[in-house]
Amino acid sequence: MQTDNIFLHTKLDKNQRKNMIFWFARASDSVQNKILEDAAKLSSEISELEQGEQLLVAFVLSIQKIRDSILNAGKRTKLENLEELEEIDKLRKDQIKAHLRNKNKSLKRSRLLRLSEEIVSMREQEGMKWVEIKMYLEKYKSLKVTSAYLSMNYENLKKSVDLKASQKPSD
Repeated sequence: MQTDNIFLHTKLDKNQRKNMIFWFARASDSVQNKILEDAAKLSSEISELEQGEQLLVAFVLSIQKIRDSILNAGKRTKLENLEELEEIDKLRKDQIKAHLRNKNKSLKRSRLLRLSEEIVSMREQEGMKWVEIKMYLEKYKSLKVTSAYLSMNYENLKKSVDLKASQKPSD
């Protein structure tokens, strides 16, 4: 059976493999590239499996190896290869930068959603242009967004307003 072969090689059940792949999806580009390079090398070493299983096992093992090295880099007690430690340090920095970038985007998105009623009102009732709304948000709400970002997300903001209106209890 296919999943038995994968389990025998990775020692990870389906949920653990799924979590590894989710971790990979959230990793920075440089970490993802490193994992894919490592998986390509490792997949050629695993020959007793079918090609699909071989690629999956190599991919999951590479994720596990890189993830563990990043997470355990600060816990090492013995001196190791300086180049390897520098590379792990660089990967950790990239992970932190990517996390902060995603966190800032989600904060901006949530602030924009809180202001959605006001933005929709300015656009539809007052007939303001995207640039004018952008300048208003920068000046009075301390929120820096581009007018293109506003226009691209306008439908989502409008849906948010409609959803809020439908959830309010009617008197």
